[in-house]
Amino acid sequence: MKVFVALAALCLSILLPVSASAQTSAPGECSTGFCGTPNYDGGGCGCGCGGSILVANTDLGETYSTSDDYDGDGFEDDFDNCPFLPNRDQADGDADSVGNACDNAPGAANPDQMDTDGDGIGDVVDEDDDGDSVLDGVDNCQYVRNSGQANTNSDTEGDACDLDDDGDGVNDRDDNCPLIANPNQQNVSPTNPGDACDRDADLDGIQDGKDNCPGTANGDQLNTDGDGFGDLCDTDRDGDTIPNNIDNCARIANPAQIDDDFDGAGNSCDPNGFCFVAAKNRDAACLDPESVFQVTASPNATTNTGEKLPLGFYANRENRSIRYTFNIVERPPGSRAVLINPRGTAQTSSGFEYQFEGSRRPYFEPDLPGTYKIEMSGELVEPDDKFAEAVRASGIATVEVSGSAKKGCNSTGGAELAWAFAAAIALAVRRLRKK
Repeated sequence: MKVFVALAALCLSILLPVSASAQTSAPGECSTGFCGTPNYDGGGCGCGCGGSILVANTDLGETYSTSDDYDGDGFEDDFDNCPFLPNRDQADGDADSVGNACDNAPGAANPDQMDTDGDGIGDVVDEDDDGDSVLDGVDNCQYVRNSGQANTNSDTEGDACDLDDDGDGVNDRDDNCPLIANPNQQNVSPTNPGDACDRDADLDGIQDGKDNCPGTANGDQLNTDGDGFGDLCDTDRDGDTIPNNIDNCARIANPAQIDDDFDGAGNSCDPNGFCFVAAKNRDAACLDPESVFQVTASPNATTNTGEKLPLGFYANRENRSIRYTFNIVERPPGSRAVLINPRGTAQTSSGFEYQFEGSRRPYFEPDLPGTYKIEMSGELVEPDDKFAEAVRASGIATVEVSGSAKKGCNSTGGAELAWAFAAAIALAVRRLRKK
């Protein structure tokens, strides 16, 4: 026990170098009523006394405390006017209880140390508190950045900090048109903006917030596929993944695009029912199997002078014996082009397109560039079982010819050759009579 007491006394003699009598003999020390020494951690006295002990030499004598002095300047944190920055002089020029060493406005009292833009300069002396490059004297939102200074209702506060931007007496967070005054908050459709700011850009009588084509007038609001986009501004009206411009049934979903009669209207929406159009002659009239006997010449084509263009025809009766005749009914001035094999009989069809036997296929060989029109006339060999009185029909094919003029005449069979031969004989006879 005596040894322990001796060690304790030794520790105290090390930690307490200044006695009470010494304190008393130092007039003016600790005149402020508090002072302290740097923090001692771990009791490094070598005598087994752990812990952190702070000895304060005050006018009341030596005191012991476990309080800390974070910045180690001899002033306890609770009394230090800059607890995190050493300042033994505790100078405080503006008397705001914040020492000069850590005061963001040492020349102007600001105990709250407010620094809105965090630039290290307290708002009390900062000429641009929010750091938006607009000086406080003209900034309509001094503590909120708004370099654009937008101010919808032209009051003293910019929109960025104005709780009622449009000045209609309704707080912005509750206002269904925060930038357009509408104190009654009228709104026909609660899921959309208030009526005052729900405009009608396309002037179709439907407010934009409710218009399924806000940029295109469509008062009927037709929306075939129900996808929220009106038909007039929907690139796929029927929702079948086929764009309208190539969809053969733009208002009826038909992803397969089946068009058995080749008339350009899909089976799902064909207004004419089944009415066949020659695949090579899409602008020709369609052939209705339930109508009177019909034919159409094909193809409407382009070719060059001197080339042989094969001719063909379609009929609205399948596999029937049909006598046919091709004639040139319009040609460029000076043309003497003729047809090869212009007459014959065809009996077999593939669908509605008739086939020709071997070398009997008709051809057209133009001699001058320009537009030619070729008429095809057809006649049923046997009476028609649907319309017995209608056994003849005709159609026109147009051929656009390019190239240079060809000299000479083309050999041919048929009416053109016979006519030319007869004309030559008549001319010879006329000359003999004159003699």
